[in-house]
Amino acid sequence: MTDKKIRILPKGPYEVSGNIPIRQEIMINNEEGTPIKREKGKEYPSWETSYLCRCGHTNNIPFCDGTHGKIGFEGTEYAEKKQYEEAAKRYLGEEVDMLDQQNLCAIARFCHLGKDTRNSVIHHENEKDTQNAMQSASNCPAGRLTILQKEGKSIEPILEPEIWLIEDRGKNYKGPLRIQGGIPIESSDGEGYPIRNRVTLCRCGTSQNMPFCDGKHLKCAHMEGIST
Repeated sequence: MTDKKIRILPKGPYEVSGNIPIRQEIMINNEEGTPIKREKGKEYPSWETSYLCRCGHTNNIPFCDGTHGKIGFEGTEYAEKKQYEEAAKRYLGEEVDMLDQQNLCAIARFCHLGKDTRNSVIHHENEKDTQNAMQSASNCPAGRLTILQKEGKSIEPILEPEIWLIEDRGKNYKGPLRIQGGIPIESSDGEGYPIRNRVTLCRCGTSQNMPFCDGKHLKCAHMEGIST
């Protein structure tokens, strides 16, 4: 059986190996418009090898249909391959600390629950603030935020290897691919990116932190609406 892996093809799609489950994920907001949970949508076929669109223009979501070749998609990768702990800024709190690698932000807004996560860590007032920070950081699909115990151990949700298509109902946009469970991601030059429990990969084709999402999908007309 093929090992689970995602390989970025030059000027092309994501090559997904190992029969990784592929599902749709709907972001559900509260009355204030803040995302509070995720709801499972449709489930897509998965095979030993499949190809997921990276340019954002496929007519066979989420799979590549060759449109990238017709539109001259380049898909240049800009992201550095630094380890997360090296690239992230550390914020010190009374109860816990937080790591934040800002350029990974996918504008999913789960970190807006209550106080924003950084203030919940730094300006800790009660146990609710700590719980809020832990929940918010764990809900961050991009892995931008992580909470650290004082002894340095990260607090991470347990996630199985899966791929989720984020659908942002609040903004009415198709979001990135949420990659979870430590799936290796190989760049188009054959080098591996640091293996993470959770990251978001661009599927609009315009990220300036390619292959990772930087929220540019919210400015793309071709990403408007929810996948059906």
